[in-house]
Amino acid sequence: TSSGGAVVAVLVFVALPLAAASAYLSARVVTRVPWPRAAVAVLWACSPPAVAAVAEGRLGALVALLLLPPVAAGLAAVAARRATPTWASGAGLATAVLGAFAPALAAAAVLLALLLFAVRRGARGNALILAVTPLVLLSVRIRDLVAEPALLLQGPGLLAWGTPASDPVRLAALQPGHGSVAALAVGALIVALGVAHGDLQASLAGSLRE
Repeated sequence: TSSGGAVVAVLVFVALPLAAASAYLSARVVTRVPWPRAAVAVLWACSPPAVAAVAEGRLGALVALLLLPPVAAGLAAVAARRATPTWASGAGLATAVLGAFAPALAAAAVLLALLLFAVRRGARGNALILAVTPLVLLSVRIRDLVAEPALLLQGPGLLAWGTPASDPVRLAALQPGHGSVAALAVGALIVALGVAHGDLQASLAGSLRE
């Protein structure tokens, strides 16, 4: 097995817990109450696209699963005028990494950032940072996309020519047809228990301080 294959295998193994942690931390932009964030985290990690990405081992989809929450959180913070330049830069960096694996999703994020730049006067600086950062870091990649726009819909593991797509009905039932559904259910349970355990520790620490 090559080192690249080993990295992908490890990413597939830890994707669900990492996706839940990413969604949980990113949801702080909306609320600081633990349990709604925990519910969002579990729903995100156990959503049909997440299950399909893990079951089929598609690298681009796995990276999108991990990075979409912080990118969305950055856009939400900019829109609410609560972002700092550091936060906007971090979201821009996450968008750049996302663009290396899922160009269409990164392009959508950049367009949203540019829209915020146009309509949110108090957020223009941070919106510009978020939009420009991936454009600068992916300048070579963007040149290729301009020359061949079809690449916008491609990325590692996003399209697999000659292989059947997941059946929509099985996907909605969290049964994409690859791998063990029981193993995915166990992984989802571990995610839920881990998030709940972290919230319990935070609550106990808060009680002790009081």
